[in-house]
Amino acid sequence: MRTETIGRPQRRLTPRGQTKNAVREHFNFQSPAGRTAVLALALLVGAAIVIPVAYWRAAFAGVWAATIAWTICILSGLLALWLIQRFNGPDKVVKQVLSGTLVRMSLPLAAVLVVHLYGGTLAEAGFVYYILAFYLITLAVETMLTAGPQSKPPTESQTG
Repeated sequence: MRTETIGRPQRRLTPRGQTKNAVREHFNFQSPAGRTAVLALALLVGAAIVIPVAYWRAAFAGVWAATIAWTICILSGLLALWLIQRFNGPDKVVKQVLSGTLVRMSLPLAAVLVVHLYGGTLAEAGFVYYILAFYLITLAVETMLTAGPQSKPPTESQTG
């Protein structure tokens, strides 16, 4: 790796793959805090998109519905991540998947059921649509975090 001096700061010129690895090493996405941060950031980005749409569709009732949907999804997502972390190990993969899926699905589904059955302002403001949007974000992020980077088995040339 070569360094180049242009002006005051020194800059390392690295291939793109090394830059990605440096980011992964600097931010440990496999730690509980890293996973929580990634999930929260993804849901905040989703909220930045969904909440203006909710306001446009139903004014403050829409913002309220989207905020409640976001809260339910982040709580169920964090609880699912915590359960997945508790069942850590290659022999507990089924427990990880089942417990994470149960928690991640049950809270939003129960909320949608209650809002749909009782109707009211939340139902009219589109609560079901907002919780669906946030649920899909939660599902995608947790799937990526749970599956994680899969290591390839060593080839014959690497083993000796």
